[in-house]
Amino acid sequence: MAAIIFLQALVLLVFCTEYGGASAYRARLVQDLFQNYDKSNRPVSNESSAVKVTFGLTIQQIHDLDEVKQILSMTLWHNVQWHDDFLRWDPEEYGDVTDIRIHPNTLWKPDVVMYNAAYPDDVIHYTDIVAQSDGFMLWVPSYRQRSTCSTQLDSDTQNCTIKFGSWTFDGVSVDLNTAAPAADVSSMTLSHEWELIAADAKRKVVMYPCCPDTPYIYVEYHLQLRKIGKTQQADSAKAECVKAPVQGGVVNKPHALTLISFLFLAMFAHQTFLAAS
Repeated sequence: MAAIIFLQALVLLVFCTEYGGASAYRARLVQDLFQNYDKSNRPVSNESSAVKVTFGLTIQQIHDLDEVKQILSMTLWHNVQWHDDFLRWDPEEYGDVTDIRIHPNTLWKPDVVMYNAAYPDDVIHYTDIVAQSDGFMLWVPSYRQRSTCSTQLDSDTQNCTIKFGSWTFDGVSVDLNTAAPAADVSSMTLSHEWELIAADAKRKVVMYPCCPDTPYIYVEYHLQLRKIGKTQQADSAKAECVKAPVQGGVVNKPHALTLISFLFLAMFAHQTFLAAS
């Protein structure tokens, strides 16, 4: 019994030393990093250098496209990456801590916004920024955003353009680039009304007559959406109805076979009606 108690105490001591020590190192690291940090200054050692910012977009869901009001509503993740020259450290001096989480209001961050927003952004989750020891910053906030969209009322295909760029910095101060040639839709929740055909990204550079030597940069996403027709929706629903008793393992039961036969007859009659009309 004494040996067991000794082992338990030893494990507890190692646990507290390991994790308690890591917390102490992180606390000291944050204090050292922000002791003389000024979040109003761009995080570059050379004032003439631009902060290189990479912007990516993840489309989580298309909620609605109001063709009359010309407003597209979506849930989006902004994937923003940059380097901060003033938030670097040697992990060996801080217990091998290689990354920390920082509240976005604590440090400088790119003021990338949606230029053609129809309404103010609804922030769903204002996440912390992940800072790595080499100064690399990663910020992925989640938004419910509504943009303007030039719709065609007589078309089942709509093309919407959404633009993102710095609100106050030109291209000399903030060099904005795309993270990928298209928005990420791998985790998108499918819409019952609209099918997303394309979401291509392109970096745009604009020069204005007032400032011929100053570039202004933004990232543009071209979204092509196709309305899901009623026939397509009906076919999908009918397929689910037929699939349900089969997946349920009841195809050998007489009443299930009768139900499937009735569904097939109903589908045939519906298609015949559509063809005649």
